[in-house]
Amino acid sequence: MYTNTLDFIIENSSQDDYNITVHSWDVNGIMGGGDQYGGGVDVAAGKKARCSIDIENSLLDFADIDNISDINVIFWAYKDYFKEWSTELITIKTNLYNESDKVNVESEPIYSDEVVDVWYLGAEDDNTFVFAVKNKSQYNATCTFENCSVNEWTYELDDYSLEAYNEPINKNAILAVYFPVDAEYLEENGIDRIDTIEFDILLDDDNWDYESNLWTYTTKKINCKL
Repeated sequence: MYTNTLDFIIENSSQDDYNITVHSWDVNGIMGGGDQYGGGVDVAAGKKARCSIDIENSLLDFADIDNISDINVIFWAYKDYFKEWSTELITIKTNLYNESDKVNVESEPIYSDEVVDVWYLGAEDDNTFVFAVKNKSQYNATCTFENCSVNEWTYELDDYSLEAYNEPINKNAILAVYFPVDAEYLEENGIDRIDTIEFDILLDDDNWDYESNLWTYTTKKINCKL
């Protein structure tokens, strides 16, 4: 199932016990996943522990990655089930590092501004559509598709796809988002053919510290004609 496993040794030099998670990571600039809600490894005060990232064949194939050039990762630390602190974005360059191996989408984006680029990558099946979002901001963020519609009918995407709700997207990375359209929804609204999908994208500073004046950004309405 996996082609590569990246192992980490976490050393806790503090006097507190922590649960350490790989909160988000990208490989060659495309988001690979992470654990947003804890569940990593427990590291006792003054002790060490191992954790790992599994890089799946499907991700490498999807992004046409032949060589793993670099990996960017953010760790979060939890204490008593609450986040205590996080690392900056940590970049690991392999012995195959080459800036030209960064994942790029060759087609023209359907939407572009100073913060994001958005591409339509095609349909995975009749009712599932794939988009790519690039975070060009200076922030490690979360990405949410909101105010969605299909053929002018409002569509609550977060009822059907958690991948399009509050999903981490590191700065300078690309996130693939699957947009499934529910068959029952199509039947209820008399939609025989999907012609247009609309949405806007909300990016939020991904630190979960609940401080005031956190960075947030919303695109204009994005219209994708299929």
